[in-house]
Amino acid sequence: MRRQQAASRNGFQSATEVANRRQSPRPSIEFGLMYSAQDHCGEVLMGDGMVTDLSPSGLGIRGNASVKQGMDLTIFLYLPDGQDPLFIMEATVGLLFYLTYSPMLAYAVPMQNDPNGFQSLAWGVALTARPDLEIARAGPHVNEYRLKDRPPSYAGVPVESLHFLSVDEQFARVTIHYQGGDQHKQILAYLEQQFGSLDRVPGQMMRGLNQQYTWRGADTEISVTYHADTERGFVFIDSRTLAPRFNDHITDSAE
Repeated sequence: MRRQQAASRNGFQSATEVANRRQSPRPSIEFGLMYSAQDHCGEVLMGDGMVTDLSPSGLGIRGNASVKQGMDLTIFLYLPDGQDPLFIMEATVGLLFYLTYSPMLAYAVPMQNDPNGFQSLAWGVALTARPDLEIARAGPHVNEYRLKDRPPSYAGVPVESLHFLSVDEQFARVTIHYQGGDQHKQILAYLEQQFGSLDRVPGQMMRGLNQQYTWRGADTEISVTYHADTERGFVFIDSRTLAPRFNDHITDSAE
């Protein structure tokens, strides 16, 4: 993390100055973002998204671009042909600054009733034979599946997406993306009921903060990241044994 922090401190001012020198409004530019992130306990998240806008006031991101605060980041950026290479530098610096200094309200508790999987699926099973799932994105090592015949929901709440990920044909992760403050409250209440109370202090849930909640068990870790300003939330349900392999394969793909 220190290398990334140093880069953001040393480069952010110059990137802002470059942007400020441009007199005309800048059109929205999109490029792909893929990252992996690892904390001090070796837990890994992986995601992707699209950076849709960059200005001196901030960086706009859509997609599954959500990461735990305090992690060591490995970020891979790729641009369509013909895009301005300077944008890579500006966007990278802006993203690192955002991830490094964005305020975070964080809770972490031991998990009760570790599910060792998700619903009826145990970690490590093959997803290829599941008739209720279909491939959403295929790769040499990592495959992403979605529900085939019904809209996604979690804890009785309709969600934007619900994906099942396997690494080397072994079920290892579920990612859930949801939108809305009411949905966030319902999902959080369900997780607390199932896996343990967060013991929040009344009044401590402050709007405008990024909120991070983690339940960690022997076999499973559940992380919720919620951005109160945009009312976007992400749930990562990980096998603690298998999920670190995602980091190995995303690193291999960049070499």
